[in-house]
Amino acid sequence: MIFLRLSLFSVFLFSSSCVYFNTYYNAQKYFRQAEKIRRTHMEEEANRGGERSTALRSPQKANRLYEQAAQKAWEVMEKFPESDLVDDAAYLMGRAFYWQGNYLYAIRTFSDLEGKFPDSEFYDRIRYWRALCYEAQGDEQAKELFRSLFTAGKGEVAYQSGYRLGEIEFAAENYAAAAQEYQTTLDAFPQADTRAELYLRLGESFFALEDSARYAESLSAFSRVRQESPTTGVEYKARLLSGKVYYAMGDVESARTTYTDLLRESRFRPFEGQTRLAIGQYYQERHLLDEALHEYEQVRDDFPKSESSAMALFRTGLLYLQEFGDTERAEEYFKEIQAEKSGSEASKLGREILKDLQELERLRRRIHRADSLAAAATETATAIVDTSAGEGLKLEAVEVDQENGPDSLAVLEPDRIDSLLTPAAPLADSLAIENMVPDSLGGKKAELADLSRTGEESGGGLSSEAEKLMDDLFDMAEIFRHKIEQPDSAAHYYAEITRRFPQSDQVLRALYAIAWVNIELKGDMPAALPFLERIIEDYPSSEHANAARRYLDLEIQITAEELAAEEFLGIEKLLVGDAEAIDMYGPLLDSLVQKYPATRVAARSAFLAARQYENVLGDTLEAESRFDRILNEFPSSPFAKLVKDRRENQRLGGLAKLARGIKSLAGGTKPGEKIEIIAVEPDSADSVILARKHFHFALRAYLRSEFEKALEQCELSLEQMKRNPDVFYYKGNMLSQQGYNQDAIDEYHRALHYNGNYLGAYYGLFNAYLSEGRADSANFYLHEIVSRDSRSFQIQYLVEEIPGLRPSEKEDQDLYILEKLELQHPEDNLSLRQGLLRLEELPLVRKIVAAKYPQGARGDSAEVILDILIGRDGRAEAIEVFKGDEPFKSAAMEAAREYLFYPGEKRSKKNEENKVRVWVELVVPVKPEELAVAQGEDPGGQPNARTGARLDSTFRDTVSGLPELNDYPDNLEALPK
Repeated sequence: MIFLRLSLFSVFLFSSSCVYFNTYYNAQKYFRQAEKIRRTHMEEEANRGGERSTALRSPQKANRLYEQAAQKAWEVMEKFPESDLVDDAAYLMGRAFYWQGNYLYAIRTFSDLEGKFPDSEFYDRIRYWRALCYEAQGDEQAKELFRSLFTAGKGEVAYQSGYRLGEIEFAAENYAAAAQEYQTTLDAFPQADTRAELYLRLGESFFALEDSARYAESLSAFSRVRQESPTTGVEYKARLLSGKVYYAMGDVESARTTYTDLLRESRFRPFEGQTRLAIGQYYQERHLLDEALHEYEQVRDDFPKSESSAMALFRTGLLYLQEFGDTERAEEYFKEIQAEKSGSEASKLGREILKDLQELERLRRRIHRADSLAAAATETATAIVDTSAGEGLKLEAVEVDQENGPDSLAVLEPDRIDSLLTPAAPLADSLAIENMVPDSLGGKKAELADLSRTGEESGGGLSSEAEKLMDDLFDMAEIFRHKIEQPDSAAHYYAEITRRFPQSDQVLRALYAIAWVNIELKGDMPAALPFLERIIEDYPSSEHANAARRYLDLEIQITAEELAAEEFLGIEKLLVGDAEAIDMYGPLLDSLVQKYPATRVAARSAFLAARQYENVLGDTLEAESRFDRILNEFPSSPFAKLVKDRRENQRLGGLAKLARGIKSLAGGTKPGEKIEIIAVEPDSADSVILARKHFHFALRAYLRSEFEKALEQCELSLEQMKRNPDVFYYKGNMLSQQGYNQDAIDEYHRALHYNGNYLGAYYGLFNAYLSEGRADSANFYLHEIVSRDSRSFQIQYLVEEIPGLRPSEKEDQDLYILEKLELQHPEDNLSLRQGLLRLEELPLVRKIVAAKYPQGARGDSAEVILDILIGRDGRAEAIEVFKGDEPFKSAAMEAAREYLFYPGEKRSKKNEENKVRVWVELVVPVKPEELAVAQGEDPGGQPNARTGARLDSTFRDTVSGLPELNDYPDNLEALPK
């Protein structure tokens, strides 16, 4: 009997081991099949010219096999936790998750493995795969982990980590750093089996630097590839890139020979499309356009529906656009790309070009309209002058193209453009034009006059319409330069700016742009020379002048901008060091503006000086004179716009609104300044408004994870309005998050009772039933979600991954699959629900009062969350503590009573009170005075005119946060050194 029991026990053990081994074997089988499909797909993508990517998305068939592999591996771990294959199964499952793109699951799996199996044979490889997951997510932890593995120097994992470090730098366009990583790896691991790939990437990095001095190193690296037993694909890429390097070096014959040699070798037939694209580009750059078109056409014929054929269509369209100016035909090719290979790199580029062409057409029409109106104004005025000789007013008539109308501004035929705007018209003349335009033109009269002058009544800046016109011309020039790469058209539109607006402070930018286009895009230094010389002569202390000097190998000079910035810092230091220097602040800023006109620092200084006289010294006349100066001398600066807005608001009696706008424009908030809107306080006992108020209080508590308070407010809301599905939905969410799934289910059903299309409730029911382990009900609501939310990205992706979920099939999934889905509720858009408040202007903090740290309190600091009812006068009518303890909450409440706010404003009819009482949440920090000072805060919270410590702080912060004047090109970062 004992023997029989032992025999049965042995059979049980043997059968159990067979079960888990077979399960793991099946996991391996599915994984191997998926890997084979994925690798074949990657090779095909590479042969078609697809993008290089470690985490290239796997095809759908491979994803299903990875899913099955992960499920079997999970069964081994779940059912046989004591088996010796648990770490193998987890390692396999983590990689399956990675190739599916489920990086969070993969990281979690690999992290668990590291912790539980530190002695596993897979330990270093596990860390490597976790680093790959971080890299795919763009997480900086990837570099740290790869660096650690590389430094440890353990075989394949180490040199693969070095390779990945190079790839990360290359992807970030840090090409010099990438080259260093590849070279370091090559030096450290002379026997690595990836040396061919490392040399290839090393050569690519040198080439990407676009430094002719490094081209020889690039060729040397590509040459070494062939000595390292490369795969066919790697060798092909190295030789193709060698041809491009030869061409960049000016060795055209070697480039052509390299390409033709690749065509002759049959083993490179799979890459022929890429080769012919390179040959086509070679012909196009040498202006052999018929030959280029022939190569592109052959790619389309021989390799249809491929990445290469899509790129051939793009190149063809671009050629017709750039070389022939045939927009219509180019658009046909760009549109055809989508049918050829949607989702390809060429299709993305084609869509971008089509957008640019649409934008050009929009701008062309705007400029054409502006010029037509200006021509009409000028012609009308001229006709009147001709019949009024005694008036003594003379205006030059403008010639109009009779065939195309006034200034057709054809997008791709810039030579036909003939400006109809008279630049820099004297103010008296433009006012005369306005008076002479007949009233029969009705509402167009003012617009015609505005377009026919460049001066503002308030100063020497451009009129609003002229500014728009100049911006449109700049936009067109930028598109031609940066995107469509038509240098002649770009230069023409920049020249139009200098001709139409010769007094504008943007002329310097346009002049430099013309020079840059001629040098960088056309390679024509003689054409650029007059513009460079003019910049140096007319604007000698500008940054652009130094850029021009670099082109001409002249000595660089210190710019006015640098000198102005240095002097500005000196003024600021003087003010901080000497409390009595406050009276000198304005005059010192005035002096700076006088010494360094046309600099960004001067514009900023002029604005600060004006604000100083207005707000601190109380001298409005001096302030207004400085505001005038900004309009006259810095018309294109952001400060000129602020001045114009200020005066318009003064005219309309809205200076407080402007101050509110400047406050919000500053960006960012100080401690004790940020408020969150909760609800509008009703003026009556209307049940709907009261219900809405309580619901918004519930939302705020919900976002703060204060579920008890949120549920209490929900009940108060339901007392006022019992049929609000929103309330039931959020009650369900709160109950679900606390683990009361059955109660949550009841609330979701109530939400659906009042609104059968409440999408969030379907998601809530799916998750709640899933948490209860009720697969049948979870499947039912999952199918409802797929049917009702078919346009959401997560559902489209889900159906692609699990075709059985399609509405036509409705296959139920087992619990394991359902638990992996983790569907996110549709966006609640709680912030957008502020639209329900119907406020035109949200309340803002106007004056902060720092909370005094209580005597005897312990700890560094505390935060108290207060609910404040802001009255129509901007003061706190009521204060309630939402969260906080004594003694800090009393200190916070005392400070809050002294706060001042800009009150909320609603949309209102004429003569109707528009200010409303609004509940807000304010987080008040309570800190010891020494800690506040150490953190750079003013513990008093008050502006102090005598110390200057917080001199006009709102406007100072605003000014420092504004964008600088728009330099060209690329903010001068791309200028030659």
